[in-house]
Amino acid sequence: MTAAPRAVLITGAGGFVGRHLAAALAGRQARVISTGFPDGGDDDEPMDVTSAASVRATLDRVRPAAIVHLAGITAKATADRDPDRAWDVNVNGTVNVAEAILDLVPKCRLIFVSSSEVYGRSFASGLPLAETAPLSPMTTYARTKAAAEERITTLCGRGLRATRLRPFNHFGPGQRPDFAIASFANQIARIEAGLQAPELHVGDLSSARDFLDVRDVVAAYLAVLDGFDTLPTNSVFNVASGVATPVQAILDMLLGMARRPIRVVADAARMRVDEVPVARGDASALTRAAGWKPVRALADSLRDTLDFFRSAAA
Repeated sequence: MTAAPRAVLITGAGGFVGRHLAAALAGRQARVISTGFPDGGDDDEPMDVTSAASVRATLDRVRPAAIVHLAGITAKATADRDPDRAWDVNVNGTVNVAEAILDLVPKCRLIFVSSSEVYGRSFASGLPLAETAPLSPMTTYARTKAAAEERITTLCGRGLRATRLRPFNHFGPGQRPDFAIASFANQIARIEAGLQAPELHVGDLSSARDFLDVRDVVAAYLAVLDGFDTLPTNSVFNVASGVATPVQAILDMLLGMARRPIRVVADAARMRVDEVPVARGDASALTRAAGWKPVRALADSLRDTLDFFRSAAA
């Protein structure tokens, strides 16, 4: 496989995954150009993906060899509260990046980070889904990602060099406590530090998800960057472990790592009816194409996440 492109622009580098990706690329020989992440790499660009002019100015100035497009509204609740903003950022923002590539840097490689959420109702089969499964999004966030994928496919017909990735649920150090695992770990750390009563508030624990360490997900993005030129145009790959772990089991593992007894309290405000009881993916296509497999043990990833929040609480 070829080496990672030297000039890599990361949109949304200030986000959870973007920070890990920027750090990983900085450890290689790539020049990291970040947006939304002050001091995140060799360069920082104040680019607004919802502004075609802003995107074009940035790409014309830095001429990246590759772009990993992470910028987006990622929290489902946030997308539901402001769907117009979610569509503008997730769909129009993606189109702005892709069209600027075609017009200004047509040889630039684009990795578009979509989401496993695009499968939606297809998870009802209970089987690990491959990339050929029908897209049936159920939320505003998922619909924006599916629509952006469709636009990417159209632009590939005009010569865009793109690969679409569909990561499944990922967590790790640095994630905001808006998500289940980070919320559990944050609450445990605060309880241990005496900042919260010894009660951990939870929502529905009955679902099971295909959980990945964020660092394994970043390794998948790097593997695709390394092998990009060997992949067919508009390739699409799941980033998944193939294993669905119940949320209750995740909570039990974290509680087993806690340094003091903690009572679990069901919180009505956190309860949401989950229409997808089990979601897991088949990433064998990515393994065949780029040699990627997740390598981090779930227990180690949970401990690293808890330790991150312990440091924050201290």
